Amino acid sequence: MIDTPATQSSNGPTTAEVPHVSGAEKRRCPRKPSFVVLRIAAFDGKQIPDAADFFDVEAHDISSGGFACLMQRRPTFDQLVVELGSPPNITYRVAEVAHCTDVWVYPSGLVKPIAGEGVDPPEGSSPDEEPWPMVLVGNRFVRSL
Repeated sequence: MIDTPATQSSNGPTTAEVPHVSGAEKRRCPRKPSFVVLRIAAFDGKQIPDAADFFDVEAHDISSGGFACLMQRRPTFDQLVVELGSPPNITYRVAEVAHCTDVWVYPSGLVKPIAGEGVDPPEGSSPDEEPWPMVLVGNRFVRSL
């Protein structure tokens, strides 16, 4: 499990506190905040990846059209498979990476785009509210497997 705000805080942010990364809304389906851990794997376009190829990411939001997740670095793949559900009712969906945004993630769950060239935390952050850099990865569902 990735150690991010939703996994650190016992309560996590409420729906009213859900962080929003600014920018023009381009989604066809409204997304709902989600603070669950998803399992994803790079997709070669042919078959479901092996179980060992999947890794955990923290979901940021999800809808019928796609999802966004937080990753420690930009993905090296254009398509992925996401595992949804729980045994014995697991389904696999293929998704394409739609965008990547460098963000600051705060312990409170707040997510803000990183502005400027450096990766130094914003000035005025208190030590207990020190953010860390992550990548917000937006993904569009393509089909089911």
